[in-house]
Amino acid sequence: MSPGGTESILLTNGKAVANLQRGMYQEAYDDLLRVLQLDQRNPDTLVNLACAATHLGKLEETQKYKQTLQQLPSVGSAQAYTAGLQELSNSFSRFQPTK
Repeated sequence: MSPGGTESILLTNGKAVANLQRGMYQEAYDDLLRVLQLDQRNPDTLVNLACAATHLGKLEETQKYKQTLQQLPSVGSAQAYTAGLQELSNSFSRFQPTK
């Protein structure tokens, strides 16, 4: 896959999430800004940028990323994912711990 492809976006988002977990907010933010140039409508990148910006106190930028996310059309696969997640959650609730 090309350096600017979907795999690169996915990997960079994964790295950014790891950096957010370690409190390395600026590094995560910088990586996400670079990957945003590859796809300005990638929901994972936008969510992660909003999170990193919030931790850095960049509240205006947080709002900008949230607004961009809200303008994205609903994606059928996201709805299917949510439905699948709910089904999985329901299946776990049927089990009771043994004593």
